[in-house]
Amino acid sequence: MKPVISTIYSITVTSPLSCVGIDTVEVVVINPPKPAANYTYTVMTSGLEVQFNNQSVDATTYLWDFADGTTDTVPNPLHDFPNDGTYSVTLYAKNECKGDTVVSSISVIGIEEIIAQERIKIYPNPSDGKLYIDISKIGEKIDEIQVLNSYGQLVFCEKFSPDISGTLMSIDLSGLSKGIYTLLIKKSKFIINSKFVLK
Repeated sequence: MKPVISTIYSITVTSPLSCVGIDTVEVVVINPPKPAANYTYTVMTSGLEVQFNNQSVDATTYLWDFADGTTDTVPNPLHDFPNDGTYSVTLYAKNECKGDTVVSSISVIGIEEIIAQERIKIYPNPSDGKLYIDISKIGEKIDEIQVLNSYGQLVFCEKFSPDISGTLMSIDLSGLSKGIYTLLIKKSKFIINSKFVLK
């Protein structure tokens, strides 16, 4: 019998010579709470490297699945993804009896970045949502504009066909929350990035 609550048992033992011994045994059933798996993350300046911050409660062991064929068991891993893309990262948080799972999609950019703010002009900055981008100093057409929030999550993306030209572009970000964002100008094998503020 497997007890489901803490119980005190009385045990009686009788020997072949009719000697009787009586003792008590207390069985304590430990029923820990169910873990709540959760985490945050920060995309590092290298683009492919991500610092994971474990926010789980009531858990003692962890298993990270990075969706790139690798796993880890440390509480707060620093992971280097092999390629740019979007990865569904899973955290399994467990204690001795129960477990919980959380999954988040993380976008990383593995192209070599050119951090050269003087090559683009963003205005107004801070902005109330309408952002103008002067790309005349880039010297060639661009492929894509992306906007990342402070957690490195992709919140805006606009692709451009090869026949689109022009040196002044505008994007409407009025639907985003106030905060600091990163603008990525993508072309072939480079990225130019710049910070801006939505007020």
